[in-house]
Amino acid sequence: MSRANKQLVEYGIKDETTEYRAHVCPVAGRVYAFETRNGLSAIERHDFDKKEVYTPCRKCRGSIFCDVCFGKGKVLTALGFIVPVLMIPEIMDIGIPDSWCEEIGLEVSLSPEEKGRKAVSIITGLIKRGKFPFLASQKLITDRDIQINGTDIQVKLILSIQVKCDFRGGSTELGGTGNLFIQTHESNPFKLY
Repeated sequence: MSRANKQLVEYGIKDETTEYRAHVCPVAGRVYAFETRNGLSAIERHDFDKKEVYTPCRKCRGSIFCDVCFGKGKVLTALGFIVPVLMIPEIMDIGIPDSWCEEIGLEVSLSPEEKGRKAVSIITGLIKRGKFPFLASQKLITDRDIQINGTDIQVKLILSIQVKCDFRGGSTELGGTGNLFIQTHESNPFKLY
């Protein structure tokens, strides 16, 4: 989405071309990673509750003359499913080092865009430290992708990961809701993306 859009449009897991999704859940102190196709399969096979997500209006803060929120002070910006963590096949539970969220300032009060950027930095940190467990991709690895140098094997593996900040998501035992929010629709009324 690159321009202002006040109506929800299909934009989420159903339209992604990524191999993986990673939901950063600061309250639970976990990242939940799964193949995108497994998340899609979960929402197609089950009748999960839908959830609307509202964002405070950044244009007027509630003026009745606002052409974005029409005096409501908030705008519907996303629609998706509430999916129990354990209902997603082959989901991976990855611990976030205790100090990371605090060090980068990942707080619930941040804008969705700021939370998203900080969630990406957490995933980047996990990848750099070898803590993000890539499963074998569903894409076929060809001979061109495997290079043998003596007794060493180098595998060229290019994967794309959709990162979401799912602030209160994750295991109930760790303080989360027990669910992940799997977005299917979005609006962009403030031209932020």
